[in-house]
Amino acid sequence: MEWDAKYEHGVIWQDLQHKELVEKMHQLLDSIIEIKKDKEIFYDTIKFLKDYHKRHFLIEEEYMIKHKYTGFKDHYKEHKYFTWFLNDFISQSIYREIETSVELLNECTNWFGNHIKTSDKLFAQFLLENQIT
Repeated sequence: MEWDAKYEHGVIWQDLQHKELVEKMHQLLDSIIEIKKDKEIFYDTIKFLKDYHKRHFLIEEEYMIKHKYTGFKDHYKEHKYFTWFLNDFISQSIYREIETSVELLNECTNWFGNHIKTSDKLFAQFLLENQIT
């Protein structure tokens, strides 16, 4: 997943965090290509994702609740799914860094690509329509 302007929704904090995620996924991809760096980048990516998803989801959910976003329930379910996936992935993959790096990259790319293009886009539209930044 390459960063592209089509992922920008006009909510600066959301767009910057999404771009940060895409850049981290590229680091993981580069590490898979250079196997000896893989283990270090794998654990760095796991740490990043643990921190990122808590921070990013918390901000989005606070905005949704504060501004009574009608799509909150479904959006929140997607956040819960990713949190479950990440925790499960970490517990399953501790000793399989190289092969699970590919799995992590694929899952994150697919999930966040879909989430950014659909749910986050709808949420951003809601914020912009209601002049909330």
